[in-house]
Amino acid sequence: MATAFTDGHDATTLFAAQPTALEVADERLDAALAALPGFFLVSGAQPPADW
Repeated sequence: MATAFTDGHDATTLFAAQPTALEVADERLDAALAALPGFFLVSGAQPPADW
């Protein structure tokens, strides 16, 4: 599986360069990046949606 880190990218720098992140404090960006994998793990463990 490819990730930003294993591909040699710094995810924080990549996200911080986006227009929506220009005014976001580094600590908030770090918190969002830390929470995202947990969201995907929990969501992926759920049964498929029936809609």
